[in-house]
Amino acid sequence: MSGFPATAIGKVDKKALPSLEAIKERQGVDQDNLPRTEAEIKVAKVIQKILNLTSGNFDTGESFFDLGGNSLLTIPLLKELTNAFDGRKVTLDDIFVYPSIAELANYLSGGLKTGVCVRAREREKEREREREREREREDVFCVHVHVRVHVHVHVWY
Repeated sequence: MSGFPATAIGKVDKKALPSLEAIKERQGVDQDNLPRTEAEIKVAKVIQKILNLTSGNFDTGESFFDLGGNSLLTIPLLKELTNAFDGRKVTLDDIFVYPSIAELANYLSGGLKTGVCVRAREREKEREREREREREREDVFCVHVHVRVHVHVHVWY
């Protein structure tokens, strides 16, 4: 795409922009990264259904959000994934801890011992360390008094 399509008054013509799906189809997907396992295929089909995508050719390294998902669509995603994996409860944390299709599928199929989810476990450990640091911080109060009538109070956590 050489430039953004414009309306008569010079604004970006959003209706004339190609869809995310059309762009991805033009770029193509590496055949080695297509969903292969039963779990990857299930996750890809659920994402395809939730996002109303015509093509199910996803790179297993992509996430729900990479493919066009948003926070409002996570609730139906969690419900559909839970149904697809025989009632195994899927939480919002799972979507962020195991962001790619491959990682999420590996987790949901019980394959945490393989190397695919090593990064996810490391991210979860880092999040836990960050939560610990947050708990250790003390509250700091700072009061700024300005000339005249205004008083501002700032609280840092």
